Amino acid sequence: MMAFSWHDTRDVRPPESRAYAILNDSEHPVSESVLHGLRNYDVRPVLWSGREQVRQELAA
Repeated sequence: MMAFSWHDTRDVRPPESRAYAILNDSEHPVSESVLHGLRNYDVRPVLWSGREQVRQELAA
C-alpha cells in the first residue's frame, strides 16, 4: 500500500511534501475506514468526485 511507502520515506523528503491518494468513488462509495486509514499515515485522500476541490493544490 502506498501509505506505508510514504510513511517510510517522508522523513527524507522536503518538509512541504505531501502524499495524496485519488480514490474512485464513481461507482461505489469509499468506506470511512479507508479514508481514516490513509489519514492516519498522513496521506490526503481525494475522492474522484471531489477532485476539482484540490485541482489548484495539485497543480502547484
